[in-house]
Amino acid sequence: MGGVIPPLLVTSLTTKELSRLTDVRLKFEKAAHIDSSVLRNTVALIRSDSTPVTPAEESLFQEGTRLFSRFEGKKAERVKMDTPLTIGKMAYHEGSSSALAYASTFVRASSDEVLAHIWNANRRGSMYLDEIERSIDEVVSPHNKLIYVRKQVIKPLEDRDFLSRMLWKQTTPSNYLHVAITEENAARPRMRGVVRATFSSATKIISIGPHMTKLEFVVHPDFQGAVPLWAMKFYIPENLSAISKYQRHFLSQVPLADMTAEDGRALGEEFLRKKEANNSGVNASERVRAMFKKVRACHTLV
Repeated sequence: MGGVIPPLLVTSLTTKELSRLTDVRLKFEKAAHIDSSVLRNTVALIRSDSTPVTPAEESLFQEGTRLFSRFEGKKAERVKMDTPLTIGKMAYHEGSSSALAYASTFVRASSDEVLAHIWNANRRGSMYLDEIERSIDEVVSPHNKLIYVRKQVIKPLEDRDFLSRMLWKQTTPSNYLHVAITEENAARPRMRGVVRATFSSATKIISIGPHMTKLEFVVHPDFQGAVPLWAMKFYIPENLSAISKYQRHFLSQVPLADMTAEDGRALGEEFLRKKEANNSGVNASERVRAMFKKVRACHTLV
């Protein structure tokens, strides 16, 4: 972000803790209880928020919405995602400093549960291995906060950081719009040796049933310098994969008895997935261990 980074220098570190299935089950049940409690509290906060949207906030929502219309007017190519359940597209011209990208998927949860999961920036597992810091710098209201993230990059490249105004609003009784718009703020000045990346996004959270939600996600990174096509094709799927993570998270919480045929297909795709979003390989034995650790339906089989 904020410049060209060779893929070999940003390969994810994917160490996994090995443990017996019985230990995994106990850890999962405790973790699932914590996650469920946090999710319920955040859903309640979303449902009870009556704070009016200010003109300044509405301007940011409009900026996020324009990302969708800007993408629709572009000639886009398909992007290979980490799961066939997520469709990704990218609009980019060779030599440009920026791109527009779009992804969509379906999530096995209600729309307010999905928004709560996205909104809870400090939830367990939200930090990545390359993150040095993730913090909420400011909370204006239950639907407006400022998020700071700093990522470590292998030397001699400079670290990257992001400062984004995150907002959500209800667009219909069951649908929501979530935006993250890059912001400059005196309380978080730029640091020497750290590149401030420019990255905005918008997510349409569309209810299509009591426990099914469609996500439409658009991102607009600007690297502030000419970026070759191969670099964009590396970074864009990684950014779009955020909604794939939401899909997998909620699927992992579905009990075996409640799974549909479509859920089974999605779970099977996860077991067989050979690539991460950044195209790094997946170790088969580690994949199985990870699945039994996080997927509730798998624990019925233990």
